[in-house]
Amino acid sequence: MKILLYMPSYIEKRNANQALASVLLRCLDRKAEISAASKLPSEWLTYDVIHVFGCNEIRGSRLVRKAKHERIPTILSPLGDLQPWNRSKHGIKRVCLTSILQRQMTTDASAVHLCSVWELQHFEQLRWNPHTQLIPNAVVSSLVNEDQMANAMLKLYQKVIDSNAYAQIRTMQRRAILLLLQAGIDAEKTNDPVYKAETDHIIPTLTATDWRNIRLYAYDEQILDLIEIGLKRIQFNAPNIVVEEIERFPSIYHYEKKHLESKTLPDHCQKARNCRIIEASEDSNVRELATMVLHIKDEVRRHTMPLLHLADLYTKLKFSDYDEDGFSDLIIQMGIDAFTARLISILEVELGLTEGFHPIEARRDNETKRLTRNIIKL
Repeated sequence: MKILLYMPSYIEKRNANQALASVLLRCLDRKAEISAASKLPSEWLTYDVIHVFGCNEIRGSRLVRKAKHERIPTILSPLGDLQPWNRSKHGIKRVCLTSILQRQMTTDASAVHLCSVWELQHFEQLRWNPHTQLIPNAVVSSLVNEDQMANAMLKLYQKVIDSNAYAQIRTMQRRAILLLLQAGIDAEKTNDPVYKAETDHIIPTLTATDWRNIRLYAYDEQILDLIEIGLKRIQFNAPNIVVEEIERFPSIYHYEKKHLESKTLPDHCQKARNCRIIEASEDSNVRELATMVLHIKDEVRRHTMPLLHLADLYTKLKFSDYDEDGFSDLIIQMGIDAFTARLISILEVELGLTEGFHPIEARRDNETKRLTRNIIKL
């Protein structure tokens, strides 16, 4: 783990804060690659996590914003900057401007570290960031010793990294996830020489950290079982972790843990025209496919669609016997043909659904790109 402690000059001038950084550097030196700086180093993009001290400086705020853009997790320690008595020392104009800066900075941070119960309670009242952690400062508190504080901070660094697994996944890891998912859904994929060549090129290059992030992502997107099946089918032994035992902050994604609904229409469609159109179809598989597309459309709108549901649609399209012309006519009547065409494009590009299983022609446009980001989230 590579950690940067960013402590601006006004924070460094406070002896207790300078001592805090020194303790972390000394105690964590053998457990992580850790360094401190009062100015942003040129190699800052190589760090796994950035710990910013203080929240009264514009450069610190820019660093947190830039790190968020570059998908580097950040931890912010206000160190008293948010306390009312520190904010009331200045004029009303400066207080307002500082408050805007502080709110933006704490909102952008992956997590906020507080040093006392009072500071934690005050920050929670602001409701600027729900990801908080109380770790007393051993320099000024007798509640913990230096080693205990340093170990707690190291756990927080790992917790923040694990809570941002989606952001840690780059192009190669993203492709690996989709290749394994393809094998997990469809055993025939492993017989494709092009698929096998790409898998042999990518999968062995993944590191232990890559596998940790892949499994965390797969667990959240409810495809971990399919990934494990894919690994068995390509006969690759990947490092194993028990995801449930990893401490993380709550995910921003909230899904129901079940497969894509194919029998019952979404609530808002129960009495709509689409309900009557679907019920008029005599082919049960056509009705189920149309229902699945409607559920995906509804979940995309509400940002509640796990990647598992895209895999469910793939399975239904490829392995069920249905009237393709009847399905095409049905979705045109329902007015969801364009949305379905974009889903077919995503299934083709991301999960390898071959053209012979396309009920309608795939559509590739900017809206398809936005839909892909919404569904895969990488």
